Amino acid sequence: EKKQIVDAKQDKDIAIKVSQLDQKNVLLTTRVLNLLNEIAVLKSEALISSIKENGYVIKYFDDLNRQGLLAINDSIKARLDDYQMILVCKDDGKYPVLVSISKSNVLKGKKANDILKAAAKICGGNGGGRVDYAQGSFQDISKLEELKELFN
Repeated sequence: EKKQIVDAKQDKDIAIKVSQLDQKNVLLTTRVLNLLNEIAVLKSEALISSIKENGYVIKYFDDLNRQGLLAINDSIKARLDDYQMILVCKDDGKYPVLVSISKSNVLKGKKANDILKAAAKICGGNGGGRVDYAQGSFQDISKLEELKELFN
C-alpha cells in the first residue's frame, strides 16, 4: 500500500521517492512564501498613498492571515519614514491586529501599544507591545471606522 502511495515499485525506491517529494515540498513552500511577499508589496503600495494623504491607514484584509499583515508592515516600513497603521485580518475565526508607528511619530508622543489598547476598547479584544509596534486581536471589526479618532 505504501508503495502505491508514493508510486514506488520496490522498498528501496520509497526512500528515494520520499526524499524527492520532500525536496519538491520545500521548493513549493518557498515559492508560496515568495508569492505572498509579492502580494504584500502590491497591497502595501495602495496603503502608502493613503498614509501619505492622511498620515495613517486603517485596513482590514479578508484575504490575508497574520503573516500577510507582517509582510505588509515590513514592506511599508522599508519604504516610508513616516507612518501610522492599524492592519487587521481574519485568521482562524479571529481578527489579528497589528499597530505600527514610525520612529518620527513615536518622537511626537504616539505609542503603538497605547493605540492598540484604545482600539481594543472600541473593537473589543486585547493586545500589547512596544511604542513602535503592538499586536493583539479584535472581536468586532464593524467598528474599524471609529478608530480614525485615535490618529487625530
